[in-house]
Amino acid sequence: MKRFREYKYKGLTLIAISILITIFFSGDESLNQNISDVSRSIPIFGSFIAGILYVSASTVVFGVLLLLGLSKTLSALEIATFAGLGAVVANFVLFRFFKGNLIGEITPIYNKLGGGHVTELMHHKYFRWSLPIVGAIIIASPFPDELGISLMGLTQIKTYQFVLLSLVLNITGIFLLVSAFSLFK
Repeated sequence: MKRFREYKYKGLTLIAISILITIFFSGDESLNQNISDVSRSIPIFGSFIAGILYVSASTVVFGVLLLLGLSKTLSALEIATFAGLGAVVANFVLFRFFKGNLIGEITPIYNKLGGGHVTELMHHKYFRWSLPIVGAIIIASPFPDELGISLMGLTQIKTYQFVLLSLVLNITGIFLLVSAFSLFK
């Protein structure tokens, strides 16, 4: 146990393990079928779970498929509201993760690889104000939120501001996605 507490790369290791677990379980048809069955039988809970899956690069495909499947039973506004709440929960966990230990783990690696040029660019006055805007656009889009969250984590945004912004952006983005799908089906 002492060894684990002293281990420097807990966050990076956790990310690697979660990616491997996702790859392993993504091929499991029974798990995918169970998730689809739950989302159809309890659509509000399914929307919440779809929102959680919607934010991560490793699960975004499952999240979008669930959202689109749920559009047959719920309105776009209902799906967006509950999926947006699920997405905020996942984004909050990622935000705390990026804001906390992960930056400290990545910084020495970043510096070893010659990150000084990028750091200099990030401190430029025009680039600094654009980080939250680019992060917000990524969070609102169907693209995975990790990059947007990490950009927001580099700024001085407070946690409650991030949560509120994330809620509005995710509800808007999911609403637009589900509405667009409804137009084309």
